[in-house]
Amino acid sequence: MLEAILVGALTLGGAIIARNLVRRSEVRVGADAGHTRMSPYVLLFGLLHAVVAARLLVLGLAWPETLREPGEFNAWLGIVAGFFFGCSMILPFTRHTWQWDAPRNSHGTS
Repeated sequence: MLEAILVGALTLGGAIIARNLVRRSEVRVGADAGHTRMSPYVLLFGLLHAVVAARLLVLGLAWPETLREPGEFNAWLGIVAGFFFGCSMILPFTRHTWQWDAPRNSHGTS
């Protein structure tokens, strides 16, 4: 059930973001040229990483008694760091833009 809710939320979020990008002319694909941005799902994936990292951090700080067994603190620290690292690697690429022109044939005309 949780998986269906998460997939539905990501799909809806991606559709809303994609529609807004097209409406603001940040994405345009034409026969002669165009420009586009990274998929909205990349942004959602990065934000999901940030939310999970923040939630794990808060849970570990709110209930430190759950981290008393040997290795639990290191595992908690590793998973929080991993999600924050994933977020920091993904989110900068959400602003990346590609532009292209139509290919020209050998006669110099398009």
